[in-house]
Amino acid sequence: MIECYRAGGGWIDKTVKGYQKRKVGNEYQYSPKQERMKVRSGGEKYSTDNLQPLLRFLDKNTGKYWDKLYSELCKKMSKDSLLGQHLFDHLSDFVETNVYKENGKLMVNGRWGSVHELGTGFWCPEFYVHPVSGVLLKIKKKKRRRT
Repeated sequence: MIECYRAGGGWIDKTVKGYQKRKVGNEYQYSPKQERMKVRSGGEKYSTDNLQPLLRFLDKNTGKYWDKLYSELCKKMSKDSLLGQHLFDHLSDFVETNVYKENGKLMVNGRWGSVHELGTGFWCPEFYVHPVSGVLLKIKKKKRRRT
């Protein structure tokens, strides 16, 4: 659901600067005795994430109880596996669950200790769980005021 193709390494020119200078013709006595693979391939490869299925799942299920959605995800993906743990880490990036009401406004404790109104912070997820009803809803983002 999350893992996608590996990126990196392929788009860089295969001849790394200085590699041909170190290699003198066919005389292997002047070649380096050992070399790392990423020197020749142009860099490291790293995994990318395809999070669109997760976002589509959340978008399709807005208006439903969060507890039921979360238990459905727990049945499909085990938190004991690496992929399941990775999915639940990203789930916390997209769904704000620590929302509370204060003076008629929905407030949230920010990631770095700030308290602000829902949808106005520097970093804002796309969904939240309503504090009273427990329903998954989409955040209507507001413009931040510059102070």
